[in-house]
Amino acid sequence: MKRAYINANIITGDASDEVIRDGCIIVNGLGKLAFVGRTNEAALGQLETIDLKGRYVMPGLINAHIHMFTQGGPVKNMDSKQAAKFMKFLKTRIGQRVMKKLYAYNTSAFINAGVTTVRDVGSFMNYDLMMKELIEKGEVVGPRIICSGGIITPTGGHGCEMPGTVVCDGPIEFAKAVRHHYHLKTDWIKICNTGGVSDAKYVGEAGMPHMTFEEIQAACTEAHKRNMMVASHCESTEGIIDALRAGVDTIEHGADFDEEIAEMFKNNRKALRGYTSLIPTLAAAGGLVNNKEKFIDNEGNRIVLGNAERISQGCIDGFQKALKYGVKLGMGTDVSVPNVTAYNTYQELLLYKDNSDLTNLEIIELATKANAEVLDIDHLTGCLKVDLDADFIVLKGNPLKDLNNIKDPVHVVTRGYFIEKPTYKTVEGVD
Repeated sequence: MKRAYINANIITGDASDEVIRDGCIIVNGLGKLAFVGRTNEAALGQLETIDLKGRYVMPGLINAHIHMFTQGGPVKNMDSKQAAKFMKFLKTRIGQRVMKKLYAYNTSAFINAGVTTVRDVGSFMNYDLMMKELIEKGEVVGPRIICSGGIITPTGGHGCEMPGTVVCDGPIEFAKAVRHHYHLKTDWIKICNTGGVSDAKYVGEAGMPHMTFEEIQAACTEAHKRNMMVASHCESTEGIIDALRAGVDTIEHGADFDEEIAEMFKNNRKALRGYTSLIPTLAAAGGLVNNKEKFIDNEGNRIVLGNAERISQGCIDGFQKALKYGVKLGMGTDVSVPNVTAYNTYQELLLYKDNSDLTNLEIIELATKANAEVLDIDHLTGCLKVDLDADFIVLKGNPLKDLNNIKDPVHVVTRGYFIEKPTYKTVEGVD
């Protein structure tokens, strides 16, 4: 439906733009932005109008690193046998119904919290593709989903025991897995070239290289032939170097690096677009470290916490070095890890504030316009500009003064669809 939103303070998502005071946004019948400017300059005609009464409007948030296979609740203390039993359960019919409900919950929580685009970088049994299809058919209201399908990882690699993960060894198997994902019509490829926190077997395994350079390169080469980009879970400096040399397009999580490595990010001839971006996910390991009192004191959890403490600082170091050296940054939270939910995406912006000298406007750009550029969807969304999709949120207060005002938007518009009273169910035990 064609509609005009009037009397707003509009933040376009581009930090170089001034806030449009007494602004108006007109959405056409295709869910596109037909006008963004001052209310008194808009041709309203017989359009339905919604008076925003001076509230602030900004582009919908983009979360570039999510999973939807849990709600992101507090740590569940399972040993390896319990975890294996749980994973086996998820492959049953009842388990599959549970998964569908979890994906449906997260889809709803994202959009009602003002997240209008997500990139799923590792799903269970390709449920991200299922949810994307339902949303695009109009059967479900949800964010734009950029899909990676199941993680591609080596034997013993991070995520190798998750249902739907594709386990490979050697360049030929990795190339074949990419071809299979292309056949499934995933948008991205997700690999894990280092160990991770959640399934490490000893303190220090998170960040240890798990893939050979040749394996990473094979995945990148096959993906790039098909105009697909590759995201890699990577939590060490050594792993970053291997991934950059092989042509990975985004480094997920990250670690400390120097100016020489920064140049590899910025001028990466093997990456599809000639550069590699960093998605720091400060909330991910930090969510574990900051809630360690909820852990049961056993060997498994001591390993998780020991790795989380190391990786959390590495993510912060990498974020700060990216700012220092001009590496392209995006924003993602790693939804589904403990204490990181679909609806608290805004907290990553607060962490960016705490760990940098960025202005609120610059942080908003990272979560919107810059993120759209990283994901190669800036021709669709990320900014409030004419001809882009109408993805925006109406806020209760001024986010340029306090980023907490991004929490719980008053209204959400996703590709033109108006959610008048967004609401979601919170997860017990998460602040």
